[in-house]
Amino acid sequence: NRRLEALSRDARRVATLEERERLAREIHDGVAQVIATLLVRVDTIEGLVTRGRLVEAAAELRDLRASGDRANVEVREAIAGLRANPSPGADGLAEALRRYVEEFGARTGVDASFHVEDTSRARSASSDLAPGHELHLMRVAIEALTNVRKHAQARRVEVTLGSPDATGGLPGGRGWTLVVADDGLPADLDVTARTEDDGTIMGLRH
Repeated sequence: NRRLEALSRDARRVATLEERERLAREIHDGVAQVIATLLVRVDTIEGLVTRGRLVEAAAELRDLRASGDRANVEVREAIAGLRANPSPGADGLAEALRRYVEEFGARTGVDASFHVEDTSRARSASSDLAPGHELHLMRVAIEALTNVRKHAQARRVEVTLGSPDATGGLPGGRGWTLVVADDGLPADLDVTARTEDDGTIMGLRH
């Protein structure tokens, strides 16, 4: 038992470090770039006002507001990602996913829902979710929902967590499944993740 507990702690520590690295990249690629753009636009507006080109300055201000709105969304998304820290096991993952999906819907206006396939079986099979896999699956869900917000132009998204013995999983019925499906672009394309003994597999399903 001590050996298993040590392995579990190590797996969660590695997964946590990977998650922090991912969030750092996301903040750099998203928030930092938007803020840099804001600063450039402020300089441009200042120059336009100085030269009396008020109509162009007003247009730049509108673009500046839009960039500010995007920065606000990026910051709130990064904060939500930092708070999404599931407890060990399937139940902890399910609860963290439920909270994140609800927050995503409120934050973006997308009709977002979360479901667990065959809840009773998922609870009884919670030991099948290897240590650290809940963090990997959480990261997959966050990344998929971020892509929905940025690219899909979706009105509705559904996140489904499936236990190894629940129906509707990937072919073969092995491992846990996490499916993120939306009604946006490209049409009818699902982002799918499945846990295996040696890690997490990601894929796309039509």
